Amino acid sequence: MLGQMLEEAMECVGLVGTRILVRGNPVVDATVLSGPKEYAKYVLPAIRCMKCSAGGAEEGQEA
Repeated sequence: MLGQMLEEAMECVGLVGTRILVRGNPVVDATVLSGPKEYAKYVLPAIRCMKCSAGGAEEGQEA
């Protein structure tokens, strides 16, 4: 299923601004800040699958 989502997403072109909340390694929250709303269905699940490294107890990162 994720492979199919990525394949469909590769056919789309555009920028999506997001806010990501990381606690330790997992992404615990992701919010779309800007960009086409129809892309959010591809961006948010992909972000939530990411493993990150946060130096503090709780950090936010805009990307």
